[in-house]
This record gives sequence, structure tokens and C-alpha cells, in this order.
Amino acid sequence: MIRSLLLIATLALAIVSPCSRAAADMNYDGGDDALFAHSDSLPWWLSAQGNYIFQWHPRFHAEYSGANSFEHASEQAASAVETVYMGLRIDPHTEAVLDFESAGGSGLSNVHGLGGLPNIDAVRNLDAVPYIARLWYREVIPLGDDTIQVERGPLSQLTTLPVRRLDIHLGKFDLADFFDLNSVANDSHSQFLNWTVVNDGAFDYAADVRGYTYGAIIDFEDRWWGFRFAEAMLSKRANGLNLQKNLQDAHSENYELELRPPFRANRSTVIRML
Repeated sequence: MIRSLLLIATLALAIVSPCSRAAADMNYDGGDDALFAHSDSLPWWLSAQGNYIFQWHPRFHAEYSGANSFEHASEQAASAVETVYMGLRIDPHTEAVLDFESAGGSGLSNVHGLGGLPNIDAVRNLDAVPYIARLWYREVIPLGDDTIQVERGPLSQLTTLPVRRLDIHLGKFDLADFFDLNSVANDSHSQFLNWTVVNDGAFDYAADVRGYTYGAIIDFEDRWWGFRFAEAMLSKRANGLNLQKNLQDAHSENYELELRPPFRANRSTVIRML
């Protein structure tokens, strides 16, 4: 049992041009979180982001240590994630997203010994090799005439959406882009870093070693509630790079009901069951 207080010093540097968090949470055109403003009229999106995290902890007392224990001697670790975001608005109800990424570095203690890993960018040791992170097609099917204005972002170029609609996503994506969202703790690039703060610790979603998978998402949205379903591929082995393409051998289903009751004026209330 660790009887001393464990302190982890973290230095995180995000170089952003011009996006750094989920599309719903940033004011890109205001310039507060970006180097350059984006146009609402252009049908395409191009931006880049770098996220660099250095962590260190001092030596602490531990009653025991093993191969899978958190290292009690002083140590340090660093990670680097660079992403290029690209998107195209094909028409008012159709868009496509293509992102390239490189993730490298390691976590403290080779990512052993802690249930809540302190750096979600380094939950596994990765080599910095460029790869396609996201490649998806989105179709919005209106189910009513009322519309709302939404802000563009790296994961969506649409600026007007039907209040009552059906969203369909097909391709490669991160399930955490759509499920288990939280406006204040959902992105390590601008908010918290701990894995069990950014995501629900019990949500072991389908993904390869880099955090992405192929699948389909159907999302019904109305003004006060929404329900989404995803069918996604699992990796052939835990934390593996290759996905099981035969869905008869392995597959993943995700369901989430989201309620948005108008309890208080000028305050948002969200209840999600995942």
C-alpha cells in the first residue's frame, strides 16, 4: 500500500492552429483559442494541432513493488501528438472528415500501476508514425422544419442543423467523439489529462491501439433528448493494431440515451445513460 502522497508534476504545451477542443466547446472564430479565424462560408476546413505533455514524479515510499506496479523511484515521461484536421461540406446536410495524426512517446512507469492513467495521450507506448486517424462520411436527415445554428469545428463543418434529425456516420472514428461526452472534461488537449476524468473509467470502448475503429453510428436528436447507437469493430487482441473485420467473430454495440431537461433558464442540464 502506498502510504505517502504521490505528486505528479505535469507540463502540457498545446500549439494550436486553429483548433484545440471538441467542436461544440470552442469559439474558433473569436480567436480566443486559435491563431487564425475560420470562415463560416468556406466549404472546407484545414487546421493543425500539436499536444506535448511532460510528466514527472519524485521518489515515494511503497510497501511493495512488482513488474506491474507504479514505479516508486523518481521518473519522467513525455508524449507528443500532432494532428492535421481536414473536412469538406458537400451540401447543407452532407459532409466528410479526414484527419492525419502522429502519436509518440510513453507514459509514466510504462503505463503500469495506476487505474486512472495520468496522461490519456500515452495510455500505451507508441512510435511516432503518421496514420489516418479519422475518415468518415456524415449524412443528416431532417425530420422537421425547425433549425438551430451551430459552430463549425474540426469534426464538423455544418453551421445549421435540424432540431429534429437523424445523423448517420460511416467510416473510421473515435467512439469517444460521439459517446460519453462531457463539456468540461472530454479533451486532453485543452482540459484534464487523467484517463478516468476524460472518459468514464468503465467505458472500455472498441478501438485499436491508437484509439480508433471502423463502424457506423446512427444518432436521433430532438430538442430535449437524443439516442445514439454504434456498431464498431474490435481489435483482434487487446490494445492491438489490427481490427477484427469479421463481425461474426467479434463486434461491439454502444447505446446512449441523452436527456436535456430545461430545469433552469440559462443553464444546461444533461443526463446520459451509456
